[in-house]
Amino acid sequence: MTLQPLQSYLGKSMDATGSVVAMLTTTMDKYGAHYLECATGRPFATIAPVDNSALWLVPWVKPLVGLINALKLVGSDSEVLPLPDSDSEWGDFWSVVARWLVYTPVAIGPLDRLRLWDQLEDRYYHNGGYFIVAIRQTTEGFIVHDPQGCPLRLLTVEDIIGISRTNSEMAAIRTTSTLLPISATAILEQALVVCDQAAKSANAGGTAIRALAERVRQGLRVREQIALSLGLAARGLSLVRIAEFLSSVGLNGVMDDHRRVCADAHYALRHTDSDRLIKYLFALAKHEENMDTILEAAMHSMSKQRAPCPITE
Repeated sequence: MTLQPLQSYLGKSMDATGSVVAMLTTTMDKYGAHYLECATGRPFATIAPVDNSALWLVPWVKPLVGLINALKLVGSDSEVLPLPDSDSEWGDFWSVVARWLVYTPVAIGPLDRLRLWDQLEDRYYHNGGYFIVAIRQTTEGFIVHDPQGCPLRLLTVEDIIGISRTNSEMAAIRTTSTLLPISATAILEQALVVCDQAAKSANAGGTAIRALAERVRQGLRVREQIALSLGLAARGLSLVRIAEFLSSVGLNGVMDDHRRVCADAHYALRHTDSDRLIKYLFALAKHEENMDTILEAAMHSMSKQRAPCPITE
């Protein structure tokens, strides 16, 4: 029997959370990647702990939480099997994964992409959204879809254990129910909760970005410059995803200034213009704090409709 790739496969993605939702549920034909990424909640708020440059502008919502969030919003109940805490438990873990694979693909993660691929950005920026999707067990290990760019790849059990993160939440996840239309209203409601939670933390949202701007005044080391560049690039992509989603509910162009400020900050950093970088980081902080206002406007727009509008192409 010839092993075929999943119907929906996306590669070359630093944050694969939304892509994995598509691969687990084969929803990409109906929902774009940007919608599914917004369904995770991850694009709507970031953290920026000043003392840890690897986490500058990393999403507030953790990858596993985001994956489960999105699966709920597509109406797909998920079953979660935590990765083992001790070596003696791995055998039972793989036995369960093998049983699951008889019926459905299984996501495993988040894993350490650096250990498998040694990508430069992973040395400096710890986005954390790296999952693989197992589709079959073999005598040598598992055939997986790797979002780094391998739609059919063999990984041994030892390979997967070697790229597991011992200091973060990890699990195997499968879907167990029928899909429902995604409600744009539900995505907005979840996003507002995410923004509210992040706003209460000194290490997240606008407060953290202002502190980051003050850190820039002191001068950034090369490692910190690289981390901030990667963080701003990732934040810019998330803002594009949000803008595409909001356009689907009739709010066109509302993210333009936010996106422009993020791009300006990135440009200033790349041209070592610290004064302008500080200026744009303060402006970015203000926009991040106003995210909830934009989301509430989208909710108001949705409320004028007769019923919650499912996202379609």
